Amino acid sequence: MKAIFGVLFGYALMFVIVGTALAEGAPGASANATSNTRSQGTVDVQDLKVVQGHAESSEELTADANAGASLQAIRDRAKQPSRKVLTKLERRLSELANQIDGEANLKGEIFVANRVAPEFGMTGSLMMLERGTLNSSLGDLIIAHTLAANSPQNVTATQLFTLQHDGYTWARIAYGLDLRSDQVAGAVESETRVAGGGE
Repeated sequence: MKAIFGVLFGYALMFVIVGTALAEGAPGASANATSNTRSQGTVDVQDLKVVQGHAESSEELTADANAGASLQAIRDRAKQPSRKVLTKLERRLSELANQIDGEANLKGEIFVANRVAPEFGMTGSLMMLERGTLNSSLGDLIIAHTLAANSPQNVTATQLFTLQHDGYTWARIAYGLDLRSDQVAGAVESETRVAGGGE
């Protein structure tokens, strides 16, 4: 009888030990569940960021598409006039660009940039940085900014350089922007005077 009681007591003790072990394992399981939940939460946040990234990319693509459409409209209009119509303005703009570059050679590019840049809401150093990035002369850069500033369309000097690099003269680009020849010549002449230190 004592032997049977001992065996039963041994089994009972074993069940208690196993039960305790399982109870101690439960918090680990709960922690794992919490960890998994947190991990899932992190994935959700990352997914949200990915979705936001796609939205931002979509906005950028839309902006690029709009800019492309705007430039195409300028290209289409710029092709209309004959070279004869544009010759006088092309010659005048070339003279003014050379005059600005001559002033820059004489007094220094940064000096001229510091004088003209505020006309376009820029600093001289920013204009010089842009000049280097676009690999342009200061004269051409000032013409591009003058055209952009006087344009009825929302364009930048950088976008206009895209057209110039495609072979369009500044006179054609001005025509594409729907600007009058006398308006363009007058505006660039005014900036040339500023570059030279005049009013």
